[in-house]
Amino acid sequence: GPEEIGEHDPQRRLLGLFEAEPWDVLLSDGAFEHVQQATRAQQKAILQILKGLASGHWSEAQRKEVAAHGPLKLRRAGAGKANVLWGIDVEFSRERDAFVEVLQVWDVVDEEHFEEARGAILHEWQHSRRSFQGLQKAFQRQRLQKDGGLRFPRVVARCDLQDQDALSVRKFFSLDKQMLQSILFENSRRGGAVSASEQFPLRISKQESAIIEKPGPMIVIGRSGSGKTLCCVYRMFFQHRAYWQKAAEAGGAPLLPSSSPEGGLSHLNQVFVTHSASLANKVL
Repeated sequence: GPEEIGEHDPQRRLLGLFEAEPWDVLLSDGAFEHVQQATRAQQKAILQILKGLASGHWSEAQRKEVAAHGPLKLRRAGAGKANVLWGIDVEFSRERDAFVEVLQVWDVVDEEHFEEARGAILHEWQHSRRSFQGLQKAFQRQRLQKDGGLRFPRVVARCDLQDQDALSVRKFFSLDKQMLQSILFENSRRGGAVSASEQFPLRISKQESAIIEKPGPMIVIGRSGSGKTLCCVYRMFFQHRAYWQKAAEAGGAPLLPSSSPEGGLSHLNQVFVTHSASLANKVL
């Protein structure tokens, strides 16, 4: 089983809590806020549960389903004030260029709010337009990855799934060092909880990855909340990183034609323009 999280662990050990585990753990915005607002003792109890789940060593009680819709199974880990509502889903991974199984934590609630949270998640599943046909076919061709009682995440080739097969109705955020830092050490300095969407980068879909990586000008059309701004910001970030890597290789010299009357070369300058002051502040 997972190592115990002690009361006097150094900060470095706490921040590296999930690094060696085979499963990526993702938290919804609501789950993050509930963990962030919990007491320190409750936080450590929750992190102990999540570390156990990330190890792939799941007890019979943790595997028990409390709700289901298609291939999605909602499970419960913990009890009392630390009920972790979690499930297995797939997310597109740019690092692997494939779809990978991940652990999604939908919510973390006390016993009093458990049924309400479970019902809300099931309602979201039932009213989503998500297609499960591709997901079911992809995993029918694969055996469960098990070794010594541990369950490991399966990987599905990029060409075997489409975004609609994996698109979740909520946005999830990786439980990485940055999130652990915010949960354990930064909340008191901020004077209150800040949502995950205001702090952490979103995980991107296969279609979003294609938009981000495509060179040249582009028009992206979509409804509100579909990820247009996300694609724009990521495109700017990756272009910025690629340019400055090349500039560093050139000894820091500017590489782009200047638009000034004097001509010559200049460095990359990017401008984000929007009608919304609120959106501009969030992007900054």
